[in-house]
Amino acid sequence: MSSVIIQHLRRYYDDLICAGSVLTRFPVGRFANKQTPWDLARSTWCWPLYGAVIGALSAGLFLLLKLCGASSLLAAPWVVLCQIFLTGGLHEDGLADTMDGLGSGKDTATKLTIMRDSRIGSFGALALLLYIAIRVTALATLPDRAIFPALAISATLARAGMPILVTFCPAARPDGLAKQLTGLSKDRMLSSLFCAFCLALLLLPHTIAFLACALTLGLVVLMRYQTLRHLNGFTGDILGATVCCVEAATLTLFALLLT
Repeated sequence: MSSVIIQHLRRYYDDLICAGSVLTRFPVGRFANKQTPWDLARSTWCWPLYGAVIGALSAGLFLLLKLCGASSLLAAPWVVLCQIFLTGGLHEDGLADTMDGLGSGKDTATKLTIMRDSRIGSFGALALLLYIAIRVTALATLPDRAIFPALAISATLARAGMPILVTFCPAARPDGLAKQLTGLSKDRMLSSLFCAFCLALLLLPHTIAFLACALTLGLVVLMRYQTLRHLNGFTGDILGATVCCVEAATLTLFALLLT
């Protein structure tokens, strides 16, 4: 019995290390078990937890700057910068690449090629500019008491949206991130969604929590439609763009309802 418990704990530990190494810049990879291969699909249950940690850390920075006398408008860009630093700009890069590809108006193969190009185009630059502007203005609108739940839950729901899209959408390519997520089952996806939903209920008024979850699901459905229409499947860039869309939309919702 004890050996079974230890085995499960080791799997949870490996999942936490795997997710942290992929989704963040936290130096957790040095603690990885070298004898156990990572299973990115299995680790999806804890993706929302890392979102909550990223949101909590950036909220702490916001409140610290306010204590130092900064206005909300001055503190908000630093919060966005903090989140980009913690994730290495992973999701923002996906948003820019996605918009460059989908905005090109080319055939599917060309869109996928454009999305792999490291250079940023006009569509990607505009998308990043608008995305950052929405986040900054939403944070500047929120009262101080709502900063922590808004940042924590928007980041949590954004990370929970990725497994949903992967579960109900085929991969556009047979390699890369798609290959690592081929083993993602509905049970694992539901575990991720349940984790995010519980955190939302814990930190937000229940009505707002339900609305935020419904908004997240609606955006994932929309992303799935656009993904199948333009690319015939998801890519890592699409997942990053999904995170950005959910974060921007839920922060806007919180700015409207938590003031």
